[in-house]
Amino acid sequence: MRSLLYIVLSWFGCVFLLLPGLAWAVVNVVSTEPSHVVAGSELSLNGSGFGAVPGMSEVVADYGSGLFYVLKHTFWSDKRIRVKVPDLGRHLHIKLRVRSAHQSSKAVSIIIKPDIKPQQQGSIRKAHALSVGDKGEDVFKISNSPALCGKQGTLFDHAEIKFDKKRFADAQFVSLPKKGCSRCGNIRVRWYNEPTGKLAYRVNIFQRRIEGVCSQRIRHQ
Repeated sequence: MRSLLYIVLSWFGCVFLLLPGLAWAVVNVVSTEPSHVVAGSELSLNGSGFGAVPGMSEVVADYGSGLFYVLKHTFWSDKRIRVKVPDLGRHLHIKLRVRSAHQSSKAVSIIIKPDIKPQQQGSIRKAHALSVGDKGEDVFKISNSPALCGKQGTLFDHAEIKFDKKRFADAQFVSLPKKGCSRCGNIRVRWYNEPTGKLAYRVNIFQRRIEGVCSQRIRHQ
């Protein structure tokens, strides 16, 4: 059988693999800056063989559960790329690769810090102060917005009770939605105040802001 000839050359720090009629630089990611990134902010990938112009390669993030997603770049050179890293409501520990038509770099791991803020409608306040004492349950609704392609949406993250008045009284969660839900059930708080007791409290609801997935940016392994 006729054998193929493989030749490796080094040129200005880039390694090239030569096949009969073919030649391309080996894609290599050396480091990322930073290794922890706030959702929606930028990150740099440093290495070589990325290609002098965008389009020769792309940065693909593995968000877990089979989702491989192309990140948008803000700067591109053969040795350095800057990309925006969105929180897609999936895993926060993701892996990045630079992929060309012929090959893929080794994966580098980063951690996304989620953007968690109070629900836009603000805190919800309840007060109970019957002189004879009383007890009961209060219901609080969660209002999330859907994450559409390239647009921001929200998921439930957590809730907390803050007391303004608490005299011979108390309030506790008896029902909380699952963290990360988009269509969530209600929050239920069980409370009581004894005779002469006074109770005033707020429920603060916190949401994780995420970006919607665009189908054209999904890649398959």
